[in-house]
Amino acid sequence: MLCSAFASAADTLRLPVARLRTLHGAGGEFKAGKEGTVVVLLAPDCPLCKNYAPVLRELHTRFPGVKVYGIVPGKVYNAAVVADFARKYDIPFPLLQDPALSVTRSLQGIATPEAFYFASNGALVYRGMIDNRMVSLGKKRRLVTEKFLEDAIARNRTGLTVVTRRTEPIGCLINDY
Repeated sequence: MLCSAFASAADTLRLPVARLRTLHGAGGEFKAGKEGTVVVLLAPDCPLCKNYAPVLRELHTRFPGVKVYGIVPGKVYNAAVVADFARKYDIPFPLLQDPALSVTRSLQGIATPEAFYFASNGALVYRGMIDNRMVSLGKKRRLVTEKFLEDAIARNRTGLTVVTRRTEPIGCLINDY
């Protein structure tokens, strides 16, 4: 019963309406892309987030009609740490800080990296892993065979049904300090 209640609550997630700090201290808001919006929970010290930077950069380039935002949850990451991460890993999309975890909690996020793809109307289309590179913590596949986030974007953009709507993220647990 509890599992089905959680699943139905997760299925009704919407693109958050929130103002978070940008790297420069200004307020940053989510703006929906004409082909949807991707929100990815990232942590500058998470090895998987570092490894996925090229994949996220490629998605950002491949789908210009999709807005991409990185959310850095927790108080431990100051603007300098986040800016260094963005520079070192060539992150081309906005990184917003979520020190109070307001957006992270509204998304029911549990790990970094964890991806959320919302349709242009703000409805959740997909959430979970970026792809199936990770089998479990510390155990990778030699070859990625499923690109969950990319497939959800591509299928939704063309009006096809998204086959995989949710996967359980594998990564660094989100801290709340």
